[in-house]
Amino acid sequence: MLTEKIVLTGSIKAAAALATKHRFVNFAGNYCGANAKAAGVLAQPTLSGDMAPINIIGLTIVEAGGAITAGKRVASDASGRAVQATALGATVAGTGAIPEGATPVTSTSASPEVALTATSTLAGGEPPQPTNGVAWTAAAEAGDLILVLING
Repeated sequence: MLTEKIVLTGSIKAAAALATKHRFVNFAGNYCGANAKAAGVLAQPTLSGDMAPINIIGLTIVEAGGAITAGKRVASDASGRAVQATALGATVAGTGAIPEGATPVTSTSASPEVALTATSTLAGGEPPQPTNGVAWTAAAEAGDLILVLING
C-alpha cells in the first residue's frame, strides 16, 4: 500500500478535462508533455475550467509510464506519467604529454606532472531534460503507481 505524505497542495485552473489523477500537470493546466516541467501532480479528476487540486511538495502517488528504478529521478512522458530520466551525458576532451626529458615511471606510486588541457561541452542553465522528482518506489511497467518525492 502506498501512503502519501503531502506537504503542500495548491490548485491550478484546468485548461482541459483532467480525468486521470496521479499524473503530472503543467503550468498551463494540462497534463505535462514529454520532458515538461510539472507544476504538480493531479490529486483529483477535474472538469475543464474548474480549479484542479495538485500536490506540489511532498511524497505523492504518480502513475508510471514504464519501468522505473527506486531512487532515480523521474521526468514526464507525453501523457503526464512518470518515466525514468535519462542520465546526463558529458563529453570531455583533453590532450597532455609527459614533459620532455622526464624519466619514465616504473613505480605505481609515482608519476611525473602532466599538463592537461580539457574542454567541456556542458554549460549552465536548465538541464536538457527537466525532472519532476525522485522515485521512492519502483515500477515494473507502465500503469504501475509509485511514490515520487516532488519538491516544487
